[in-house]
This record gives sequence, structure tokens and C-alpha cells, in this order.
Amino acid sequence: MTDLRVAAIQMDAQVGVVEVNLAHAAPLVEQAAEQGAQLIVLPELFSTGYEYTDRNYSLIEPLDGLTGTWIAETAQRLDVHLVGSFPAWIDGKTHIVATLAAPDGRQWIYKKIHVAMWENCYFDRGGKPVIADTKLGRIGLLICWDEIYADLARAYRGRVDLLCIPSSPPTFVGTLEDGEGNVLARIDNLSVFGRAMDVVDWFQQAQVAHARNAGVPVVYAARCGTFHSPIPFGAWLLLAQGSRDALHVLRTAGARYRLRCPMMGRSCILNAAGERIAGAGQDGEAVLVATVEAGAPGLAGAPDLAAMPPLPSGVALIAGIPRYPFWFDGWMITLGPWYGRRHAPR
Repeated sequence: MTDLRVAAIQMDAQVGVVEVNLAHAAPLVEQAAEQGAQLIVLPELFSTGYEYTDRNYSLIEPLDGLTGTWIAETAQRLDVHLVGSFPAWIDGKTHIVATLAAPDGRQWIYKKIHVAMWENCYFDRGGKPVIADTKLGRIGLLICWDEIYADLARAYRGRVDLLCIPSSPPTFVGTLEDGEGNVLARIDNLSVFGRAMDVVDWFQQAQVAHARNAGVPVVYAARCGTFHSPIPFGAWLLLAQGSRDALHVLRTAGARYRLRCPMMGRSCILNAAGERIAGAGQDGEAVLVATVEAGAPGLAGAPDLAAMPPLPSGVALIAGIPRYPFWFDGWMITLGPWYGRRHAPR
């Protein structure tokens, strides 16, 4: 086992202003490096912000574009390993990627496999996990909604020394507004067909499960701030709520309403036992730095699989998640390409 100084950056990001967001991220990364961090993780889509609009198409960059170049140059300048996530063109397809850049110039690119819900309207799915064999150890990469699924836990178990998860999930609990910002209804508790869904709890349970199942530390960096966006095919989200308010929103604004809610935040660093050794709340930016023992358990890096908890055989990594989100995810995988053909610039 090796002591490793790691950092999770929790930050806000303005939608669509890449240069502004990169300039905002720079001092946060520098602060982590000044505290001795050798590995620093930024949130998902930290340079572009997060929303469900066709503006996403204009923010997609080549891997060596503005954000990718900034990640590589910052890693070299500060002599750190840096993980950053942005939308990228790869082989004619659009992906949400996590780039891990080493100070010696090497890079590893992970393409998000489980593109979440409405993200399928804009982004293609990746095909395989990525293990970065760095000087710091073997680092596995996931992005946000990936952590809910059991397949990546199975793929990384016994093969990595540490996991990095850039993330940018909204809470989906907030206000529904018309195009002028007038509040039409409130979502105080997320539910589907009368069944409550605590997405924040799912994410926190999943992070602990990944740490315990792999027997390695987890560095989770999420965005804070406010999510304000229309929802493609938004009528279905409203109808699933099954309330009179939902019908009022549809009569007033149709499916063109906008959701305003907090981003989930709650960045954290977990040790191999899944214990939270550094953490932030939902609101406010933070630079979390901690020392972890990186390395898979067992002799010479070989994990003692018999001592680890059994992995679930199904889709979900943790118990208690209903099937509806996965059904909806599958439905959006089908609808997403259709939406893209109608809306993506030619």
C-alpha cells in the first residue's frame, strides 16, 4: 500500500463559457497542488457547465482542443496527475470524457459508458472501462451515473489501486418555471408513480460500495451551484410525478418548462473501507485534500477477493433502486439518436 495525497475539487461552472470556467478552475487546482496533492480530480463537464439544450452541440471539442490542452498543460505545469471531464469528438462521435493527464505528458481517455437519461440526446456511449497505469498506481475512471451500475464495479475489482469519479448530477428537486422565470410548481420530493426516489442517497451509497467492493480509495469530485434547464421529452417527467401541479405546468407551458434545482455537490474522498475522510456539502465550492492508502488489498497488489463483499449480479450496484430509472434510461437510449438527427447541426 502506498500513501498518496489526493484532491477533489468542488466547483460551479457557467454554461457555455469555456475560457471563463478554465480560468476559474485554475486557482482551485493550484490550491490543491500547494497542499501537496499528487492527484487532483475536477467535476464532470467542469469547463462547459451542464444543461439539456442544443447548445451542447456547440461545446463539443476535439481531444486536443481548449479544455484537453488546458488539462495536459496544467498537469505538467504543476507536476500533478489531473483528471478533467469535457464533451469531446472521438472518431466522429460525441462523448463525455474524463481525461487523466500525467506530468510526463501521458494521457488516458475514458468515454462515459452509462450516459444518463437526457444526456443521450447529445452524447454517445463509451464501450469499455479504462485503467490508467500511472506512476502513482493503477487508476480506474468512472463518470457520474456510471457509479450506479454494477458492471464497472465488476470490471475494476482487483485491477485498480484507486478510483476517480468526476460528476455533475442535479438533485431534480426544485421549481418548474416558464420561459420568463415564473414559478409554476415545485418538486419537493422526487417520485415516480408514487414511489419516492432519493437520488442523493443512491450516489452516496454507490461511492461507498465502489470503495468497499474494490478495496481502494475513491476520489469523487462534483459540481455545485444551480441547474437551470429545459427537459427534453419533459412531459414524461411531469406525468410520472402524478400531481395536479404537473398538469398545471403542462397546460401553462407545455413541455417547454424549465427545471431550476441545486446541483448535488457533496464531493468527497473515501478510504478503502468506504469511510468519508474528507467531504463537502451540497452548496459552495471546496478544495478537499487528504492522504489515502492507495493499492488493492492483498500481497503484491493482489486482492483478497474472498474477504470482499459479493458483487450484485444485476444491473444496479446498490439495493433499493427501483427499475424505473433503468427503464427510462433504456428508453432514452432509443430516443436520443432520433433527437440528435433532428437537432444536431449538419
